[in-house]
Amino acid sequence: MTQKKESALTTGRGNGRDIISHPEKVEALEPEKTLIFLLLQLPKLFDVIRPIKKVFPPALHAAFDVAATANQDKAISYLANAQKELLDDYFAVTNAFWDTHPELFRREDDAELTRILANIHRRLLIENRDRLDPDILAAEFARGFTPFTPTIITHGELRKVDSNERFVLYPYIPAGAFVILAGDGGTGKTYLALDIARAVANNETFCGMKTTPGKVLIVDEESGLPRLKERMARIEHYHDPIPDDNVFYCSYSGFCFSRPQSLTALKQLIVDREITLCMIDALVDVIEGDENSAQDVTPVMRGLREITSETGAAIVLIHHTNKVGGYRGSSALKGAVDVLLIATQEKLTPNGTVVKIKADKMRDGHATAKRLSLNWDAEGFTVTPYNPVDEMKDKLREDEWTILTALRAGRKKIDEIVAATGLSKNTIHSRLRFALKDLVDKHKSGQEQAYYYELSANCLESLSEADFNDE
Repeated sequence: MTQKKESALTTGRGNGRDIISHPEKVEALEPEKTLIFLLLQLPKLFDVIRPIKKVFPPALHAAFDVAATANQDKAISYLANAQKELLDDYFAVTNAFWDTHPELFRREDDAELTRILANIHRRLLIENRDRLDPDILAAEFARGFTPFTPTIITHGELRKVDSNERFVLYPYIPAGAFVILAGDGGTGKTYLALDIARAVANNETFCGMKTTPGKVLIVDEESGLPRLKERMARIEHYHDPIPDDNVFYCSYSGFCFSRPQSLTALKQLIVDREITLCMIDALVDVIEGDENSAQDVTPVMRGLREITSETGAAIVLIHHTNKVGGYRGSSALKGAVDVLLIATQEKLTPNGTVVKIKADKMRDGHATAKRLSLNWDAEGFTVTPYNPVDEMKDKLREDEWTILTALRAGRKKIDEIVAATGLSKNTIHSRLRFALKDLVDKHKSGQEQAYYYELSANCLESLSEADFNDE
């Protein structure tokens, strides 16, 4: 062993630049060995790291066991008698960390480093990983030791900031907003999101709501390309085809927004493709850890929110509701977003379902709830506003609705209703007496001594003339 190596082992703080003779080895470092090095330098981390011995390759278990004794003298002694390859690895790791983060070893208090490694350890236990993820490890260190440089502007500069009163979908998705669309399984929330994407890409209204045209990115970590293709084909069936270059898809790409590199990749895609709207399906598939934990959720939400702020693109994150109809998970979810939309299935219809969209949160604004009718047939899918006419029509039999339709032009006698509907007098009398008694009023004409029927005040209040004209 050289004198330099002996000196390094004695102090445990040797300068790798003087020791390493083959710097090319630094490029092939393994995170497991890096972690061992940190244990040797900071033995008090032993309690944090000990439970994850199983993630180390068997060849390094001996070194791990020595490091885990929290006795630096024993660790140095072990290295002094270890195989040359392991000793070279030790000094290569030392060299790499001195070059990258020299401030690590000038600290009197290593609480920050302890916190970073403890977070790695907690994440590993939650996920039950079989191996350490080099990307996570590197990202945690990079984020932990990035200098904090807050941005400050003057009041004059604040006046020039874009107030962002534009909307991708008015009034639910402001431009550059971070939105959660939550609904129970089977509600149709993914179809809703994809149809909104189609409307934005095609510069069309969505259920009477105005959109701002733009390109759309769909990040799908739940369905896969075959199902995604089938859904988009159904959505396009009753509409103009989507331009080929207006919607982009990333399906089963492995996005995990708990990892900074996934956030960076998403931001780059949005910038490169000039994306206006990004749909992410679904939260549970793009997060590590527990969605009920603010500690796990907050970095993801903060990262996505920063992307909207820096790119101007709106992000809609599809999520699930809990058993009582609220959003599932930590309260940090609601706190982080600009808009929280809850999709609730109100009832089934012959061809689909009626869904109520309610804004549970809308930062700096307000939006009324809307009911939408989602309909599937053998070939396609449509979404239409569900208005009072639809609601009443669903409650009535076909002949009962026919009678109401005949009376919309004004009052009529029984014979006139028979002529307009083709129904028998007995059927009409029966319907007017029972099913339609609250919707139709009966009046007697003084001159003709005949009875007339007309829509009641209750019916007219529920159904405007415009609603009937839409029929």
